[in-house]
Amino acid sequence: MRSVLAIFAGWCVTFYYSDYIVRYLQQPLLRVLPEDHKTLYYTGITDKFMVYMQISVLASVAITFPYLLSQLWRLLSPMLDKSQRRFAGPFILFGTTSFLVGMAFAYFVIIPMGYEYLIHFGNKEDLPLITLTEYFSLTMKIMLIAAIVFELPVVMVLLGRFGLVTHQLLSRYRRHAILVIAVVSSIATPSPDAVTLAAVMIPMYLLYELSIIGVRFTSKPR
Repeated sequence: MRSVLAIFAGWCVTFYYSDYIVRYLQQPLLRVLPEDHKTLYYTGITDKFMVYMQISVLASVAITFPYLLSQLWRLLSPMLDKSQRRFAGPFILFGTTSFLVGMAFAYFVIIPMGYEYLIHFGNKEDLPLITLTEYFSLTMKIMLIAAIVFELPVVMVLLGRFGLVTHQLLSRYRRHAILVIAVVSSIATPSPDAVTLAAVMIPMYLLYELSIIGVRFTSKPR
């Protein structure tokens, strides 16, 4: 309930600035649209309002994420010993940083590269007619997936600290992890071109290797 109330309080702020947020999030697509078609459309009476609502909720989650993590830690803390509870500060700090970096990576790298490829693909005489609902549904999905994926090192280090995983285990299943990374990358990538796919897969693989290193130096014997 505290997390829900925190998101609602953040939403009251982000909804007030939702017009600025929406305009900012539109930029990767508007930059690659033809000069005389730099416009997004909506076909339903409530479509625009619902898009603004969804964007406001996502922005609220982003700004309240440290508090959400602290509530998650409070839920876990009764199961931890005294030495493990000291990990709360780094967990909240690095968890929040990873979440925001993941969203930024999606916005500044994945989305521009993918949308540019898709808009310029095929016949140059074809004109795009893209709706607000279509654009923001895909954009928010990509940003959320990237944010969650960037939490991988934090989660793995946390599990290693609690003795649930080891760096030997992660190293042993590296090939399986690469397969999972390829599947997740294909889902998160808006375009099928090899450059965009590589731009997603390589950072994800590096995050997995970073997880192995982090677990190796922070884990405790089970």
